Amino acid sequence: MDAAQAVDLAAMFKALADPVRLRLLSLTASHPLAAGVAHIKTSVSQQS
Repeated sequence: MDAAQAVDLAAMFKALADPVRLRLLSLTASHPLAAGVAHIKTSVSQQS
């Protein structure tokens, strides 16, 4: 990995270093066809 790739990956991981962002990523990854705003709101409300 070169320095530019390392900088890009570090920025990506920093963006994901938040519990809410990780939950949203997980939700959209597990429901790729049904991850609209209403679905996300319902799923997050049920998990809280």
